Amino acid sequence: MPACCIVENKYQLQVMPEITIELNEGRSIEQKRALCKGITEVVVATCKVPVDRVVITIHETQLVNKAVGGVLFADHLPTA
Repeated sequence: MPACCIVENKYQLQVMPEITIELNEGRSIEQKRALCKGITEVVVATCKVPVDRVVITIHETQLVNKAVGGVLFADHLPTA
């Protein structure tokens, strides 16, 4: 079973989908709220689970700690 938690109650087992999002730093809290809301809606509709069972974790990475093509993301920023 994919990364999830199983909560046992007297009626049935409830699967708690866990979603992990990897983002570069810099998104506002409003953007993160909107992202989590939208993802939760899709998971509820697709996986047929209650909204309070969807767990989302956002991992933010500083641009100095991530590279593409051997160049740090921080070095891709415009210098103006």
